[in-house]
This record gives sequence, C-alpha cells and structure tokens, in this order.
Amino acid sequence: MTRIGVCIACILALALGNAAAREQAMHEVLMETIESQRLIFHWRHEPERLATVLVYTCSTCEIQQKFIDRETRLIRGNQELDISLLGQRVEWDGHVTISSADPKRILKVEIFE
Repeated sequence: MTRIGVCIACILALALGNAAAREQAMHEVLMETIESQRLIFHWRHEPERLATVLVYTCSTCEIQQKFIDRETRLIRGNQELDISLLGQRVEWDGHVTISSADPKRILKVEIFE
C-alpha cells in the first residue's frame, strides 16, 4: 500500500507542478524588438499618449500603428535621450521595442543617425 501512496503523491506533485508552470507561462511578458525601415511620429501631447507612431517594417508590409508615452525610453547609440527630441522631426530611422502585455505601447525607441 505504501508504494501506491508514494506513486499517487508523485503523480499529484507532477500535476500540480505542471499546472503552476502553465499558469506562470500565461503571465509571462515577452519583449519584441521590431526592426523598421522608418518611423513616422504624429504628436498628440495627450496625458496618456505623447505621439502615435507608424512603424514601417518594409515597403510591402502592413503599417503598424503604436504609441509612445512619458515612460517610453529613447536611445541613440549607447546614450539615453529625452523623448521630446523626437518632436524635432516627423520621420526617423530606428527600431521599437514592445511587450506582449501591451503590444500597441512602445517601451523603447532606438534611433539611428
């Protein structure tokens, strides 16, 4: 009888471990960097959204619409810059980083010059 009890305990432990792993995977946030040919910024100056960003990944690809807010980081080279620098021009070359938790919100803009 003790072998059966041990086997049942092992099966229950495995089942509970698998369920916990699946639940953790459902809450896992994935980061994605989108390489783009160009980024177009339409400034809105709203409290939640500073600008709408059109992300052109290629000339024949569908345009992706995202947004930046006050928490979005701006990087050029290895230097972090103030996000307001993007207001100096409409079109930029760069990449954007988003998360699976909120795929429309840009977490980081990396510009190239």
